[in-house]
Amino acid sequence: MPIGILIIDDSPEVRNMVKSWLERDNKLAVCGEASGGAEGIEKALLLKPDVIVLDFSMPGMDGLTAATALQTAMPGVPIIMLTLYADSELAHQALEAGVSTILSKMEEMSVLCDEVERLAGTH
Repeated sequence: MPIGILIIDDSPEVRNMVKSWLERDNKLAVCGEASGGAEGIEKALLLKPDVIVLDFSMPGMDGLTAATALQTAMPGVPIIMLTLYADSELAHQALEAGVSTILSKMEEMSVLCDEVERLAGTH
């Protein structure tokens, strides 16, 4: 059974890019998409994904707030945060919010696929 992934990002272009990369691997399947933190939390509770890919910077509820809520509602579900602006302060805040891994949006998408598989095997 493929690893179910929920993508939460306010950019439809980023969601489409991430989805197309993840679904190149037959072990991975995007089970849902959301354009913001609040919608993402609702979909996560409904869809019960194995891994969540979450944008850091979104209007309304940002990724850190969403990550905290997701970890409270679904403890143990790995969260991969994607951002253009990774620094040590963000990394510290993200880890405190329950994020498993932070990846740059500039990173090769194959790294994201590998990280999804690695994290899905840990819970």
